[in-house]
Amino acid sequence: MQESAPKNEKGGMLKRDGVVIGTPPKSKEELDAFLHTWIEPTWRGNPDNVEEGVMWLKEVAKISYAEALATLHARNPRMYEQLAFSTWGNGYGETMKQFETDLLEALQKAAI
Repeated sequence: MQESAPKNEKGGMLKRDGVVIGTPPKSKEELDAFLHTWIEPTWRGNPDNVEEGVMWLKEVAKISYAEALATLHARNPRMYEQLAFSTWGNGYGETMKQFETDLLEALQKAAI
């Protein structure tokens, strides 16, 4: 059974399938853990899940769909493909590191 993407509930709490899993990441360390734990398993190997990830980012970061999409594509127009077929556990190049930075910046911007 595939879990649904986390949802941002009132008070900034993230829920997955009705269970509280935490708050949106506020630091690089929290973001790293969050990506490994929740985003990678959802996105890995399925391009359709990247679209779900964009919608999830929009909800969590409280930014527009366009901003969420731009965040994912900021450094590489093929980010969809890379996110769908890359695994964080096997290491990643500069593009994936930049994705982390862009995502954290979007989340911090949304928290202001």
